[in-house]
Amino acid sequence: MGERYGVNGVLTGWPCYQVSAIGLAVPYCHVWGQLASEHWDWQTQTHRQLVPPSAGLPAVYDKVHELVEDLGLNPECIYARSHSVVLRYPADTDQEVVERLADEIGEVTRAAGDLKLMRDRGVVKVAPAALDKKVALRRILDECVPFEPSVIMNAGDAPDRVIMAELDRMRREEGVPTFKVGVRNLEEGVDLFLPSPPRGVLPFMRALRDAPVR
Repeated sequence: MGERYGVNGVLTGWPCYQVSAIGLAVPYCHVWGQLASEHWDWQTQTHRQLVPPSAGLPAVYDKVHELVEDLGLNPECIYARSHSVVLRYPADTDQEVVERLADEIGEVTRAAGDLKLMRDRGVVKVAPAALDKKVALRRILDECVPFEPSVIMNAGDAPDRVIMAELDRMRREEGVPTFKVGVRNLEEGVDLFLPSPPRGVLPFMRALRDAPVR
């Protein structure tokens, strides 16, 4: 897509090394990983941190590993990253175990002062407190140059409503063309809705790549 349409950028919650592992860190495509905490520059083949990791994150890592061992969970459920840590537990995990995870990890998180605890079904995540998708998007547009998008596409589900609203504002107030793609449980207020895999976002992007130029 980058070679055909110009330089692209990917903003994702994944770290850059994971994006590279699935084949998206390619020529003509910048990668802003962990919600723009880091940047991989396709032109110079360099990686840099845009914000420093929290000094309290090692204590969170230690607590997560301690709890996983105490509770007999699989250590492979821990996804440690430079700026965050994610714990994915089985869907049938006892609710008391889930609450202990959230309480004890949350205590260490609060002590750090610059981290926040986020919970979703089957997931406990600790990430930088001041960072969200809207902040990450503005960082890319305001601070990361050269990057002057002709169009911004966002693909996401219900939690992505915050960035969808920011795209609406940018289209309305700044004249930047935007394209909102809803997946899974985000069907209203988007330009295109895609079903779950195998007919999801990656097949859609591959279709854009292979579409004839008009």
